Amino acid sequence: HAHTDHISKTAVRMARDHSIPVYLHKRIFSNIVSGSGDCGIEKLHEQGLVRFHPEEKFRVGEFLVFPFNTSHRAGCVTISFGFCVVHNGKKIGYVTDCGKIDDNIVKYMSGSHVAVIEANHQVDMVHNGTRHWAAKKWVLSDEGHLSNDAAAELISRISGGDSPLRHVLLAHISEDHNTLDQVAGQIARRVGAATPVISVTYHHARSKVIEVQ
Repeated sequence: HAHTDHISKTAVRMARDHSIPVYLHKRIFSNIVSGSGDCGIEKLHEQGLVRFHPEEKFRVGEFLVFPFNTSHRAGCVTISFGFCVVHNGKKIGYVTDCGKIDDNIVKYMSGSHVAVIEANHQVDMVHNGTRHWAAKKWVLSDEGHLSNDAAAELISRISGGDSPLRHVLLAHISEDHNTLDQVAGQIARRVGAATPVISVTYHHARSKVIEVQ
């Protein structure tokens, strides 16, 4: 989506300097142009490095990519996506920046061997935090971010039984409204007996490397 923590001058410069194609939906491209000012995305498009993807499945080389809608709206953002990527029968599901879990998200994320799932905040820490109430209200809304409870719910719904899910990476973890050293254990306890291996991702360091076999 078009928020600047996902697309910015730095991201555009990296794409330009290393000739990396950037895959976007046309509406997201429009959101970036209207919301991010002069980040360079239009020039990147002129250079042929912006690729527009449909709302249905599409291919990137050997990878089959399935986009799905997430409920994340604020400012310039009018549409946002999560993705599932399939290669050689193995599936990675990715969902962050999503205010709520619905049946469609569960459908797409089901069957993942590895899942990257937002665990942005603990609800009580948001309520007790120092941010302005309008920002808190948005974070907690159906168009904001997923709480630890919502992440645990999604993991529970896509794991267990004959599910191939073995690894979950928690992502987009708030530095103000979560406990990085405890969140994986907290969510694992909520999920219970069917828990896959749950790890965290970091803002300022490389995350765990997982080999999908």
